[in-house]
Amino acid sequence: PDAARRLRPALRERVLADALQAARLDNAGSDAVLAYFNLFCQLVGGLEPASALPGAPPQRMAEWEAVNAFVAEDCQEAPGHALRAGTLYRAFERWWHRRRQEGPMPSQHVFGQALARHFTKRKTGGQIRYHDVRLVA
Repeated sequence: PDAARRLRPALRERVLADALQAARLDNAGSDAVLAYFNLFCQLVGGLEPASALPGAPPQRMAEWEAVNAFVAEDCQEAPGHALRAGTLYRAFERWWHRRRQEGPMPSQHVFGQALARHFTKRKTGGQIRYHDVRLVA
């Protein structure tokens, strides 16, 4: 499924193992495994609705949903590729204006928190980079 492609390979394997275990506990067949896998990938991949962010204020939930939408539309898993945080934020800013989102644009801090749920973040040489990602557009 699309959600699985946005997960790191090790995480995808762990989610599949969880789906197999859930299907076993449910005494279900392979169709149920696929259904569980799809559901778990969506949950783990950060595509769950904002209500899944317990205690977050409505503005923050909307900001996280916007970042999730940006990732779904303009980002692609690309093993071995890395992009600087600033490059991704500028792409997000362009996406934001293209979509004519209402309200203030999320800060770089909030953007980084939400993006880290999708891609591995590393700081080297004073620069933050997100790994295994590339921009689609």
